[in-house]
Amino acid sequence: MEPIPVNCPRCGERQNQFASDSAPGHLSSKKVVCMACQYAFEGEEYRAGLEVARQEIRARLQQRSRL
Repeated sequence: MEPIPVNCPRCGERQNQFASDSAPGHLSSKKVVCMACQYAFEGEEYRAGLEVARQEIRARLQQRSRL
């Protein structure tokens, strides 16, 4: 399972992966790292990125439903 891609707060890329040294098990114990610049997300940064991604998805779905 891979993390939902969110924009990196450092470089802006949307290429995320779990760090190889992440603890197995619950997702909250895993570290998310930007594949482009290797920035390790803080928990709050990743959660904020998820909220932005959700809003973008909702907006696209609303736009498609109007077509």
